[in-house]
Amino acid sequence: MAWIKDGKIWKIVSAMSQETMNFKIKSHQERGWELEGQIKPHGYGLGCLMVCERKGLRDSNKI
Repeated sequence: MAWIKDGKIWKIVSAMSQETMNFKIKSHQERGWELEGQIKPHGYGLGCLMVCERKGLRDSNKI
């Protein structure tokens, strides 16, 4: 799930194990995402909130 708020993209990243979660977080961080908060139980696995600046917009006031 992802949404846009305050000119940033917010996304919940989830995984079934801690190992997979660490891999997904590292992969997102390599693409410019930042971990926001902590890893917590989410559904049957784990989840965390990640945020990224919106890039490539001509007018940031749209949306």
